[in-house]
Amino acid sequence: MFKRNTLGLGGAALCGTLLVSGCANHMSQRSEQEERVERKLLDHSLQIDVGEPKVLELPQRRGE
Repeated sequence: MFKRNTLGLGGAALCGTLLVSGCANHMSQRSEQEERVERKLLDHSLQIDVGEPKVLELPQRRGE
């Protein structure tokens, strides 16, 4: 009975190890022949023309 319990525990440990190693996030190695693509910085600008600037009126009190 002792061997059967140990075998089950060992099997569970082995399955757990395989699961963790299979799901691990491995860094992919670049081959030396693979060409690296450099990213270029783009220049973005935005200009909105809404016409003549209007002069705002002074605030007025409401007559009640």
